[in-house]
Amino acid sequence: MSSAEATGDGITRRVGEPQHWTLKKTHSGISISRFFNGEELFSHLDDDGRITASPSSKGIMSWVFKPVNEE
Repeated sequence: MSSAEATGDGITRRVGEPQHWTLKKTHSGISISRFFNGEELFSHLDDDGRITASPSSKGIMSWVFKPVNEE
């Protein structure tokens, strides 16, 4: 079974190999990262509001997750 991945244009597509992301608790939420070619990349929003991943030198964004059925 293949995994889904968000593309630069905000569209989700299938990828052949699963990607392993790490979620770590931070002081303000959760950071999301993965290793690619020996470098740790952190998930964040780009200037256009799309999800992307960059090295920590770009800043580490904290994410907050809420239940979908929360009122």
